[in-house]
Amino acid sequence: MSKEQLFHIGVKALIKNDSNKILLLKVDQTNFKVKRREDYWDIPGGRIQKGDSILGTLAKELKEDRHNRIHNPKII
Repeated sequence: MSKEQLFHIGVKALIKNDSNKILLLKVDQTNFKVKRREDYWDIPGGRIQKGDSILGTLAKELKEDRHNRIHNPKII
């Protein structure tokens, strides 16, 4: 059986502050194989790696983006 992954599952985090403002990140397309013409903004997230949990993946992605002060995460 092939070890090739057939598809990827991604997760996103909707993060708001005490003023109910939503966190958006400008996407760095430097390492993308296919680039969009213009820069764009997105909510934080990433692909779940084999064996990782949803919250574990989000924690890793947020740490990579230096947003490590997240309190009371919930899956919705």
